[in-house]
Amino acid sequence: MLLGYYTTMIPLMCIGTVWPAYQSYKAVASKDADTMARWLQYWLVFAVLTLAGPTIDAIGAFVPLFYELKIGFTLWLIADSLPMVGGMGATKIFKKLSPHIDAQLPMVDQKVELVMSRAKNIKADDLRALAEWVQKNGGPALEGLKAKATAASEQADKPEEPVDVSEEVEKKDK
Repeated sequence: MLLGYYTTMIPLMCIGTVWPAYQSYKAVASKDADTMARWLQYWLVFAVLTLAGPTIDAIGAFVPLFYELKIGFTLWLIADSLPMVGGMGATKIFKKLSPHIDAQLPMVDQKVELVMSRAKNIKADDLRALAEWVQKNGGPALEGLKAKATAASEQADKPEEPVDVSEEVEKKDK
């Protein structure tokens, strides 16, 4: 592994965020519908990959050359044309995902509408009641977690007690 998590952060930020943002701005300024659609597709794929990123990184960290492949994949997503592999990777992924997304749109819209309708009815009194509940009930729960974490930390700091093997052998012989 030549590159690691921290050494790929800046290149990935530049390749995956800064350059696409600049290209998106140029597309909006030019008012070219095809270019705007292409970069919108990129940002949708980027959002999905960002949500899945921690899981992908946790698994991929054990794969040789994972971070080099991640940079290459990001380049493929943004490239307009790469002769060997074809370009516009984000558009290709979007076209593969869109039938699955389209099938879920009515359900997602229904859930969003439900959440929005409930959010519209939230009042300051509701937020105050939530804060009071957290203060009342959250403290004991957090204290319990803190105590368990402290006990586990103290146990981990203690050296393991040696086991007297002679007693174990005598028990087995009886």
